[in-house]
Amino acid sequence: MKYSFVIPTYNKKEYLKKTLEALNNLSGYTRENYEVVVVDDGSPGEVFEFIKGVNRNYRLNYVYLERCEDSCRARTRNYGIRAARGEYIVFIDDDIVVNNDYLKEADRCYGFSHNLVIIGMRLHCPSELIAGTSRKEYRITACRKGDTNVMEVRHLIYNRLSYNLDAHKYPWMLTFSGNLVVSRKLVLDIGGFDENFKKWGFEDMDLGYRLFRAGAQFVINSKMEAFHQPHPRSPEGENNSDYFVKKWENLFKETDPDTLLLLYDIGFNNPNLLPPFRKYPGKIYNKVTIEFRKESELESVKKRILQLSRKKGTEVIVNDYCENTDLDIWVQLLKVKNASISYFPQSLKISDPTNFSILKEVMFDDKVLW
Repeated sequence: MKYSFVIPTYNKKEYLKKTLEALNNLSGYTRENYEVVVVDDGSPGEVFEFIKGVNRNYRLNYVYLERCEDSCRARTRNYGIRAARGEYIVFIDDDIVVNNDYLKEADRCYGFSHNLVIIGMRLHCPSELIAGTSRKEYRITACRKGDTNVMEVRHLIYNRLSYNLDAHKYPWMLTFSGNLVVSRKLVLDIGGFDENFKKWGFEDMDLGYRLFRAGAQFVINSKMEAFHQPHPRSPEGENNSDYFVKKWENLFKETDPDTLLLLYDIGFNNPNLLPPFRKYPGKIYNKVTIEFRKESELESVKKRILQLSRKKGTEVIVNDYCENTDLDIWVQLLKVKNASISYFPQSLKISDPTNFSILKEVMFDDKVLW
């Protein structure tokens, strides 16, 4: 078994059923290649009866946990990890609909290295539109309009910084478990999720940080973008930021906590807070832009990037108009030390990436449908 989808769920059986239905459509993969582990964190009602039989092309393992004082996302996912048999764990939420080449794209990444944490993103799309909607066209339209109700916050961040996580000072910071792939061994080696995160959020960022400390390398695969079925945001109260800061107090000795946690703070509305998130600390003396428009020029583009990566004080901006090659993953695995390499797939280009005043509304307004 190569892949195990681990899906925690609580009281969202209609969304879950659409999530599971989509997993029948993974091109080139059969029940010998992947399984799905659903961990129900004590939902009321007959969830299993509602989803029973939806798995036509894969093995479904449904685990029910009694609700208790220890119930939390971290605990639920840890049960899923232990029940999984796959070499790689795919973490998705119970409202995520993946595309049919999702596992092919995961395989493309692991063709480079088994030590990768693969980050996929989400597009918010109403359930009634998902079946007949092209992700690429849906996203391109949203990006051109700057429609942040469709995009998630990471689209905006990566447009501002880079879709090359090796250029980020904190590549683990945007580890969201709603669409994430990682080796099961890596997760087990660090002890899985920290079940002391009882409230909302940060348990996945904590996992990412510990994976980073253990030597894992992070990559974005924008082709593993998934649809998110919007729904009213759950009223879950406070988040886990205080516990996260206390747990990693040494980390915060080098960085202002309000800056490091800007994803969950209104301070992110200020674009001037973003430069410290670039890994390259030196002064930029020279900027070079590479326009990649023809697949036949891939090797020459790579050679040019390698040459420039050795030049201190150089920022290389790669605009990828092809997006059908391995350039996106190759760039992120270069481990550049002397230069800064910024990579931007052009179908993800947002019309006005500097307009960060919209983020507070998108992330924190309880009336916004997620």
